[in-house]
Amino acid sequence: MRIVADTNVVVSAFLWGGVPKQLLAVARTQSVTLYTSAALIAELEEILAREKFAERLVRVGSAVEEILGDYRALAKLVRVTETPAVITAARRGDERQREHPRDDVPEPLPPHVRLPPPEARCPVDHPLARGCAIMPHRVRGC
Repeated sequence: MRIVADTNVVVSAFLWGGVPKQLLAVARTQSVTLYTSAALIAELEEILAREKFAERLVRVGSAVEEILGDYRALAKLVRVTETPAVITAARRGDERQREHPRDDVPEPLPPHVRLPPPEARCPVDHPLARGCAIMPHRVRGC
């Protein structure tokens, strides 16, 4: 299985553990392959360098450079050659969009994509909860 981990998941894995850390552990066994890009590595570096993570880095006994090196060694770096455009309903000419012209309304999921029932999703409202449909977890301090 090939995975591109969201930067917040990677930060959680290195600084807090839990399910995100388990994802990295599975990648170390080569059961899944993690992929990343130069842009995602730069984003990870920028996020880890934020003042709010300084104390946590000390607590886990790590440094930004060490985490970046560990993640670079774990994930395969790919060169992004094309970024797909997001197609909105308005650009498709969808009648529903004309009836309710709001830019902030997300596109409906394609019919082949099935989310788990609401009770299986993460009940905590935090940044990781948005991508939490497959990996329910608890985040301390939310």
